[in-house]
Formats: sequence, structure tokens, C-alpha cells
Amino acid sequence: MLELAICDDDIILCNWLEQKLLHYGKANDCQISIEIYYSAEQLLNRLEEESYDMLFLDICLEHENGIDIGTEIRKKNYGKELRITYISTYQEYAMKLFRIHPFDFLVKPIREEELFRVIGELRELLKERKKIFEYTDTKGIHKISYDKILYFYSLGKRVHIV
Repeated sequence: MLELAICDDDIILCNWLEQKLLHYGKANDCQISIEIYYSAEQLLNRLEEESYDMLFLDICLEHENGIDIGTEIRKKNYGKELRITYISTYQEYAMKLFRIHPFDFLVKPIREEELFRVIGELRELLKERKKIFEYTDTKGIHKISYDKILYFYSLGKRVHIV
């Protein structure tokens, strides 16, 4: 399953992206879960507890700058693995993004084939990195890469990860 997030204050674009991504999932037999955020504050609060395979992030939000948001995400532990694909009308931002290590950059208006190319590349990358341990608890679904796990042990009826 691909877990995706969209952060953009343009409701119409968010709806378009969501529909196209869901269409891609159906056409390619790929389950896709999508969360939409209309502000950076909503997104950043949620990233404390939720992980995504990719974030589509607008550079020019109404009250925030997507470059600053990306920088803040990268500074946090949860931001190291998150793949960010920026979306913007202005191509000149692309050069400013190298320090944030974006996954890709899509220019508005977004062409469907470009969006599908990005998702296809993400799927290929995730196939190669399938070394992710995924578990569910009362707080939701969690993912940990196997290279960060030292060992498992059981204590009572609980399994612990170190």
C-alpha cells in the first residue's frame, strides 16, 4: 500500500490529485491511501504520529512557504525517510530545493503522465526497499526499516523491538 499526503491550499488541485492518484491505483492494482492537508500546521502536527511514503507539497501556500516546511520536516527524525515531491507554478524554485533533497518537482498545471511517472518511480523504489517491518497497534500502522532493528524479544504476551 502506498501512503500519500498532499499539502496544498488549493482545494481544486487537491481533489484533482486525489482522483488521479486513486485512478492510478485502480489501473495498476495498487492500494493507495491519501491524506489531504490544507495548511502546513495540520501537516506538521500529523507527521508527529503518521508516516507517509510520499508528500506532495506546494511551495506557495497561503500563509507558509513550502521550502521552509520541507526544511523543518528534514530536521525532524520523521522527515529523513519521507519523499517530498514539490508542486509549484514557478520552475525557478527548483534550484532552491536541493538542500531539502526532494524526490521530484512537478510544475502546475500538473500533467497526468508526469504525476503517474512520479508514482511509478516511487513504487519501484519501494519494491527495492521492501525491507520495511510494518506493524499495527492501538495508535495505528507503524513502519520501521529492518536496518534500524537490532532484535525482537517477547516479554509476557508482548513483542518488543530494539
